[in-house]
Amino acid sequence: MGSFVQPRSRYSVRSRVALEHLGCTSGGQAGARLSWSLGLRAGADTILRAVHALPPPAIGEPLVVGIDDWALARGHHYGTIFVDLQQHRPLDLIAGREMTEVRDWLAQHPGIRVVARDRAGAYGQATRQALRERTAIPP
Repeated sequence: MGSFVQPRSRYSVRSRVALEHLGCTSGGQAGARLSWSLGLRAGADTILRAVHALPPPAIGEPLVVGIDDWALARGHHYGTIFVDLQQHRPLDLIAGREMTEVRDWLAQHPGIRVVARDRAGAYGQATRQALRERTAIPP
């Protein structure tokens, strides 16, 4: 059985959950207006603090990944960005664009089945080597 109120909290556990839901669906100001109409009497800052205190959502193993290069210092230093194309969120940034670095990153993520990439030869070679045993990619 859970506790009714957390230590040093002005809201019950159920009220805190309601504020979290208001913040996630409506945001700060709109959530504050709704909270007052529901009798919770919370301001926008309180709602945003409740949302920021939530743990980050679990990110599952990506299936479809996009790979592209990004400029750390244009013309001097480049890296590689990996993006989950189904959830539309960046997964990782690595400092280089070398085939071995990209291949090793892909090998560490066995759930990847599809890779969208630009025409860089290193990305193509890394993708072929890393995904060869997972899918039917011709050599």
